[in-house]
Amino acid sequence: MKVVDEISKLVTEKDKEIISDIFLGRNSEAETPKEDLKVLFNLWVKYMPRYKQNWGCGSCRNLVNNFWYKVNETYNN
Repeated sequence: MKVVDEISKLVTEKDKEIISDIFLGRNSEAETPKEDLKVLFNLWVKYMPRYKQNWGCGSCRNLVNNFWYKVNETYNN
């Protein structure tokens, strides 16, 4: 995914650590705790402010979670 690759290059080391901690020992199918999902939404706003996502939308929550999961995989491989 081109967007995943581009964002992976922009993520700061501190944010990479935060994302890694959220997904540590979890697969993409595991449910992300609400507190962690809020952190992922904040990172979304930080790195992709033009693409609005709504917390109340289940599909948006899945997209944000899966996106950061893939970003995490990209820089951890």
